[in-house]
Amino acid sequence: DTSRGLSWSTPIIGMLFGVAVGLLAAWAPTRAAVNQSPAEAMRGDVPTTEGGPSFIERVLPPVRRLPARWLMVIRGIGRNPRRSLSTIIGVVLALTLILASWGMINTVVNLVDRHFNEIVLEDATVLYRVPVGEPQVTETAETPGVRTAEDVVGLPVTGRGPEGSYATQLEAYRPDTEVHGFPNGELPSAGFLAGAAFEDVTGAKPGDTVELTFPTLGTKFSTTLAGFVDEPLGTLIYMDRGALETAMAGADPAIAAEILTEPSISQVRAIFEADVDRTAVLDAIKAPSDVAAVIDARAFYLTIQDFLGFFYVFVGMMLVFGGVMAFALIFNTISVNVAEREGEYATMRANGMSRRRIGELITGENLLLTVLGIIPGLIIGYVIAGWFMHSYSSDMFSFDLVMNPTTLVFSALAMIVVALISVWPAIRTVDRLDIAKVVRERSA
Repeated sequence: DTSRGLSWSTPIIGMLFGVAVGLLAAWAPTRAAVNQSPAEAMRGDVPTTEGGPSFIERVLPPVRRLPARWLMVIRGIGRNPRRSLSTIIGVVLALTLILASWGMINTVVNLVDRHFNEIVLEDATVLYRVPVGEPQVTETAETPGVRTAEDVVGLPVTGRGPEGSYATQLEAYRPDTEVHGFPNGELPSAGFLAGAAFEDVTGAKPGDTVELTFPTLGTKFSTTLAGFVDEPLGTLIYMDRGALETAMAGADPAIAAEILTEPSISQVRAIFEADVDRTAVLDAIKAPSDVAAVIDARAFYLTIQDFLGFFYVFVGMMLVFGGVMAFALIFNTISVNVAEREGEYATMRANGMSRRRIGELITGENLLLTVLGIIPGLIIGYVIAGWFMHSYSSDMFSFDLVMNPTTLVFSALAMIVVALISVWPAIRTVDRLDIAKVVRERSA
């Protein structure tokens, strides 16, 4: 069930946050303007400090041998360090938002794909009205369209370790099972496997003896924890079917192997042939009178994909906002920079520098700032995305960040594209400059 409602505190807090951010953003430049001396203010855009090699030139002396036009680009980012730093920080924040969003998509897609295509491999689960044995397995396996079928035991269980206990589900498979993926392709012949979260709750480690209690059977036994499985959904306990029967025979009290065939405990799981009519196969499986129900595992997978549709829309909006934020910041920075340097650009034009060359200088300067922001942005964005996904993890869900290398590449390219788009209006502004008017105003 889904409950929808609006909490008025949410939009109110959002509006207050927006106002607070606006005030803080205006405070620093306002304070700087108020504290500026009249004489310095009347100088206009003429720098009050001496020129000289940039920080990059001092760190990398060979850079000084670059052509003068590229030295202008490098030194241009130091004309207003605060503005340049704010641009770099803006690129870092935009990349952080983009990578956190894109990382969620990569992680969830990988999680769902792993669970349904590498771990839970069955196409259907068959529930019977009668005890489940070899006749029932054969009946399902011989259904046209079914490639293989196996009986699986499922029991509620509580595992007790040195630091606590954990209640979950125990599933017992055949040693050569094909309906469930395990490390190395098989179950241990003795002991049991558990989800990774089992260690966090119980403190049990591989090789430790753990007590397993079965409330529905009223029995318990102790066995060895053979290892852990890394599964994204659920923290289950897995045993070999034969090992479970042997352990139950020595449990307190003992449980006969026949009890494990009861329809409330055992079920049949089937894998279909490729490219079959799933509906026809499911109908054929449920046709026998001793079949109580058939669960289509692939239908559950498709249902999850449908539910993820809204998730993808939400994350897509975050991606768009990250791009818009980067565009707005870079565009504003470039616009202010060009407005302050109109006289400089007009003088360059009057001295014979072409529009194309000036456009290259503007583009180069802002691409350099963007690149300087991309490098730390990718690192910080990846770390934040990992922390963000880990915050959703629990004993039932393991959201370990999975980020495709192409995500990092495309995110960096997206920032460069945004920077190029942001530069275009500034270049058009320079192209439309009235050189004579600007030079007269500058000389006056």
